[in-house]
Amino acid sequence: MKKSILTAMIMALCTSLAAMTNIDSTQVRKSAETDSTLVINRPNKVHITDGENFIKIVVEGKEDNDAYKYSIEKEYTSSTSTHKESDDWNFKIPFSGDDQKSKNKPFKPYIDITIEPQFGIGLVSATGEGDGVDLPFSNGSFEFILDELLDVEYHLTRKSYINFGFGINWRNYRMTGDKRFVKETNNIVLKDYPDGAEINFSRIKIFSLAFSMILKHKINKNFGVGIGPVLNINTGGNIKTRWRVDGTPGKDRYYDIHQNFVTVDFKGIVYIKPFSLYFKYSPTNVISENRGPEFRSMSAGILFGL
Repeated sequence: MKKSILTAMIMALCTSLAAMTNIDSTQVRKSAETDSTLVINRPNKVHITDGENFIKIVVEGKEDNDAYKYSIEKEYTSSTSTHKESDDWNFKIPFSGDDQKSKNKPFKPYIDITIEPQFGIGLVSATGEGDGVDLPFSNGSFEFILDELLDVEYHLTRKSYINFGFGINWRNYRMTGDKRFVKETNNIVLKDYPDGAEINFSRIKIFSLAFSMILKHKINKNFGVGIGPVLNINTGGNIKTRWRVDGTPGKDRYYDIHQNFVTVDFKGIVYIKPFSLYFKYSPTNVISENRGPEFRSMSAGILFGL
């Protein structure tokens, strides 16, 4: 209802109150469109007619003049606001202009689909190692990550959401001790280097497709945390070893090393724009059971947006 209508109703209420209490009515200011004031002291009777598109006010009598009469009629048009209902699921494409995050609107869960790739590098170590396996962080083992090549976010609240991501991962498990990885009779075993060898390294490389499901929470616009599992489909693996004996280089290279085809990491991540810090731990052996030495993966590193 327009301001003039509200003003008229207030004026009528004040004048009626004045009539009943037999005191002077308060000055009532009309609409700013006219910016004028009318004062009627002790009216005898006030009539208000509220029609479909008009309002009419009639005042009869005033102080010391029972024959006084004043009337005013105003037309108005009612404004209509519309609200369009939407489903609980909203698929948002980047730059679509969807304003679900506006604090002025009731929140409904929705989905973001984005492509925001990240590059990461980290150090790799192992836990649960069998005899002879030596893979500490200090050995120079490392991993490369291309993360969130496809990113689907299901927003549970304004600050919390589940992130479904896809990426790829290369991990190198590198030993520099006195043992090396060797493929022998279709299994992976640990063996000594040749006598007098100058050891360089022996490493296992694993290539993976990574599917993550991380529960994330934004603490503020520049800081957040996340935790959840990462499913690794380990599509490739190989072994490479290098040494020298009396200046002559030696090298082994093996493929089909019986890496576990599916492994799971538990990932924790801290977001500090413009980068993220992560830690991953896998309770699953890198090499299939009874096919090679036991060890499980740990890694920690940093991710940057591309």
